[in-house]
Amino acid sequence: MEQKSKKKKLGLALGAGAFRGFCHIGVIEALKEHNIEIDMISGCSMGAIIGGCVAAGISIEQVKEMVLSIKRRRKIMEFNLFTPKKGAVSGKRISAILKETLGDISIEDAKIPFAATAVDFKKGELITFNSGVMRDILRASMSIPGLFRPVSVGKYEVLVDGCVLESVPVDATLSLGADVVVAVDALGPPKDIGKMRGLLSTLKRTFVLACWEKDKIKMQKADIIITPEMKGVSLFGLKHRKQSIKEGYDSTIEKIPQILELLRN
Repeated sequence: MEQKSKKKKLGLALGAGAFRGFCHIGVIEALKEHNIEIDMISGCSMGAIIGGCVAAGISIEQVKEMVLSIKRRRKIMEFNLFTPKKGAVSGKRISAILKETLGDISIEDAKIPFAATAVDFKKGELITFNSGVMRDILRASMSIPGLFRPVSVGKYEVLVDGCVLESVPVDATLSLGADVVVAVDALGPPKDIGKMRGLLSTLKRTFVLACWEKDKIKMQKADIIITPEMKGVSLFGLKHRKQSIKEGYDSTIEKIPQILELLRN
């Protein structure tokens, strides 16, 4: 009597990308549309926020609605360039949104196994969190140095964006037990941006260059890499949200046959 082959587990590795990371919504929409079950998720920065919400049981439709309802950047980012201390944005507004959305749910209680990455800025180490209060971990994972103030969680006193050392957390997804890893790179390869304009422009360029060289090697561990083009979509602009989501969806639709083939074999 033939034994049934064990079902392969699909894991997502959702990368950093600031507002470009809204493409992760489209990726998950495409998988859901084709009834492809997501067995585990890891995320970094915006990938952690989108992935964490879905893992906690919030529908992708609700996540999309929340993102599209943001009218102005200052609703979630309160800049103070005169007394920046350790970051120009305190992060209080995004922390309040995360608390309202997720409450006190812990990563251990998530409906889908989940992990998020952040960097211990003091020791220069990448930390993978698979336990703890979800909203606190997500806030740590998105703390872009110089922009958002770092946070402390447990024994870690200064946590910053995981992208500092790894923008697409493929290893974290593998550690959760994924057989097939789909990595989503919301940043993509760096492009010539022309003239540098101000603080945000400098931060954006630093963010992209720091991530790309190291991540293109680490991402090779993934079975499938999705890199939505998102031409003209900036890291901190809200006006291209729908484009980001659509391009995440379209890029994933192209990979659906390959994903299904990997899950079968």
